[in-house]
Amino acid sequence: GDAGAIHVTRDETWAGNLTIIGDVVVHKGATLTIQPGAMVRVLPLDHYQGGKDKKHVEFVVQGTLVVKGNEQMKVVFRPETQDATLVSKPRKAQKGDWYGFRVEPGGKVDKNKFTYVNDALKD
Repeated sequence: GDAGAIHVTRDETWAGNLTIIGDVVVHKGATLTIQPGAMVRVLPLDHYQGGKDKKHVEFVVQGTLVVKGNEQMKVVFRPETQDATLVSKPRKAQKGDWYGFRVEPGGKVDKNKFTYVNDALKD
């Protein structure tokens, strides 16, 4: 079951502040582009309990994930653990609050040094 996951089945572009509450699956043949300056906040619990890791939110890349951070506008992926409107017990983020990127055979992640992947189980 990956019911409730966000399925990217054709090319999509994400920008701005994003809050992710379940797995993101970039399918074969699709490209997900994340624009400069995006802040991707991931809840520390996979609400849908999908994917290989039922407890943590995963970015599953079967197609292509392109992250376009630059010096002026970095892209940050981080757990959201402090916003009381989203989590029941606000606390400091810690390593392993989300899974990170799971790149499957044929999948590709194109990111640069201006991409920050904070507190993921797998960087």
